Amino acid sequence: MESYRLQDFNITLNKKGADRYTKASYPVRYGKFCEIKSTDYLFQFNLAGEIKYIQGVNQNWPHPAEWLKRTDANDWVFYSSAGYHRIFDLLGEYYLPCLPYSSNSIWVYNPFNEPMIQKALKAWDHLLAALRTTDSTGFPENIKNFLRLVTRHDHIVLHRKSEKLHEIIGSPVSVLPPDARHVDYEVIPLIIADGCLYHCGFCCIKTGQRYRARSERDILLQIRQLINRWR
Repeated sequence: MESYRLQDFNITLNKKGADRYTKASYPVRYGKFCEIKSTDYLFQFNLAGEIKYIQGVNQNWPHPAEWLKRTDANDWVFYSSAGYHRIFDLLGEYYLPCLPYSSNSIWVYNPFNEPMIQKALKAWDHLLAALRTTDSTGFPENIKNFLRLVTRHDHIVLHRKSEKLHEIIGSPVSVLPPDARHVDYEVIPLIIADGCLYHCGFCCIKTGQRYRARSERDILLQIRQLINRWR
């Protein structure tokens, strides 16, 4: 792990997180990651320089143990503690993942309407703009390389990557198996069938497609392309 001060930012490279998934009443990060800390926010990135987490570090943030997470499908999820005991009694989890769209919602609360959450998402834009004009002359090459990766992965690039994922699997994933929550929804989707046999009237996540099993060739092609995407 290496830490540097660059003007108004503290930069930490190759920070080591947990090596296995666990339920905890506090934020847990996994694998190796890098982070940039400003006065008001903590931004965390994977080793490719893609933004993964945003967390407020000032007194205006809703709760010191809540955070925003960006998925590989380029969706933002807000993890709400909403009173640990109430959430745990209801769901058996310490956090409630809140999505920016209404489907799959299990709670009335929509944090993405909150000014503080909107401000945090805009803070990432401000960070990219600041880093592009920051003079890193004299800093180690690994810091410069990291900053190049971060500034390269803006909204446009991340959106293109998510579209590539959807292209590989054939469509956006509208729902994940319930057990996926036990690995913080960090799953690689492999689609073996489209549509649904039942088409329940109350279902808000159905695709409208007729049920169709994917061919073995299609599934093997997905596997190869997904492996290449994450290399």
